[in-house]
Amino acid sequence: MVACLILLTGKAEWPFLRDVLREQATDLAISWAPDGQELEYTCGGQNVSKARLIAFCSSVIVRPDILSLFDGPAYNFHPGPPS
Repeated sequence: MVACLILLTGKAEWPFLRDVLREQATDLAISWAPDGQELEYTCGGQNVSKARLIAFCSSVIVRPDILSLFDGPAYNFHPGPPS
């Protein structure tokens, strides 16, 4: 079972995503990382092996050594190219 979510997303998206996710799972811990530096700090300060990383509309490229801290998959949601 997922212990917590780490959302790698912008300042504008963070409150909306947090609120929507909390409606679905009220006891789920959710952390916010607005950029790569904060993501590294967050991952270094807690055991993230049972967490999930979700990047939403973020331009950050997460380094492989950070991704390897997670036991499960990470998810990247981004807009597609204009058609």
